[in-house]
Amino acid sequence: MKAIRDNEIRLRGYLRRFIENRHDLDDMYQEIVTRSLKAVESHDAQKSASFVFGVARNVVRTHFDRKARNLIDFVSDYVPEDQADNVQILDEIMDRQERMTMFQEAIAGLPPKSQRVFVMSKVYGYSHQEIARELHISVSTVEKHVATGFKRCSDELAERTRKKTKGAPVITFRRDS
Repeated sequence: MKAIRDNEIRLRGYLRRFIENRHDLDDMYQEIVTRSLKAVESHDAQKSASFVFGVARNVVRTHFDRKARNLIDFVSDYVPEDQADNVQILDEIMDRQERMTMFQEAIAGLPPKSQRVFVMSKVYGYSHQEIARELHISVSTVEKHVATGFKRCSDELAERTRKKTKGAPVITFRRDS
């Protein structure tokens, strides 16, 4: 497929924003190629770069979902069965997982440059100076991208939380005098 060949470097760069391990990156790239070719064969899908990057976005999301499920499975294997609060612990894990998924989706919605800077800063812990040097931009531009990313992610998470709790029963407490 021409769109894949023409965009291989860009696709690999896109994946590199999320995946550090070279083997995982190669596996994900191969999965993108396979899914794209299957979609084109079976549904006469578009043969454009935007279609291929849509497939890439879905592959990345699937990768993170799989990692999250593996983490939940790992943690639940080590929770003692005889504890009375197992359900509460698992609920907390699921809640954390859901918030992590929402956070990942919020990051994925950032513009590419802001996304890269934000992930380098908040996920990988690079200093603003290191990011500026690596991306050949000024420190103030890095600060702007981090602030923009933080604001947009916070707004997105707040909106999703608001939508999630909409319709949920409201519990109020009275203080007796």
